[in-house]
Order: sequence, then C-alpha cells, then structure tokens
Amino acid sequence: MFLPAVSIVMWYIGEYVLLTRSSMLDTLSQDYIITARGKGLKESAILINHTLRNALLPVVTISGVNLGFAVAGIIEAKTIFSWPGIGRLVYDAVLKRDYPLLQSVFLVFAITVVLANLVVDLIYGYIDPRIKVGKGGGR
Repeated sequence: MFLPAVSIVMWYIGEYVLLTRSSMLDTLSQDYIITARGKGLKESAILINHTLRNALLPVVTISGVNLGFAVAGIIEAKTIFSWPGIGRLVYDAVLKRDYPLLQSVFLVFAITVVLANLVVDLIYGYIDPRIKVGKGGGR
C-alpha cells in the first residue's frame, strides 16, 4: 500500500508546493500585510494568521479539482502495482467490457467529485471571511 500511495502523493506534491509558494509571495505584497508589519506584529503571526490563510484559497481550489485526476491516478497506480481495489476493478471492467460495472463506478466517482467540490466551497467560507455561507441574497 505504501508504494501506490507514495507514487500518487509525489505526483501532486510539486504542484501544491509551487502554488502555495507563488500564492504566499503574492499575498506578502498586499497592503494589509504591510499594515500588519507597521503595527509591529510578529513575523510568525503575520505569516500564519494573515498570509497563509489567504494563500491557501488557490490551494484548496486545486485540491478539489485534483480529486478527479487522483481517481485516474489511483486506477493507474493500482494497475501498475497489481493491488486489488477500485482502480483495479475499473481496469478489469474495461478489459472485460463490463459496461454496467463501469457506469456504476463512474457514477460513484462523479458523486465523489461533486461532494469534494461542495466541501471545497464550505472550506472557502471558513478560510475567507469575505465569503459568507448561507447568507443568501445578492447585491
């Protein structure tokens, strides 16, 4: 189980690191960070409480989108390492042309992606105070 998990994690870790770094650098140049430094806040408090929280928004978005790609990666990893699981089930179903099984597995995958996007939207409301969850209405 270790090698398939490591292979999938290593595939995505570079993207998350680069996105977090660029988002942090972009956020550090914002006016509210300069104001926080001017108020005399500790650099660690500025980085954790102000910068990282706002820099995580693109990372959270990409993680929700990457869930669909991770499912495809699971299919490849399970097939390469010959581990039993949903990935291997899909691979065997494709080889045997078992269309009802493929339809049901893809339905489960689609529901998983939709739920992941819902969770990402809810996390957005928690991370970004400008986004209010459940307030309804418009401008």
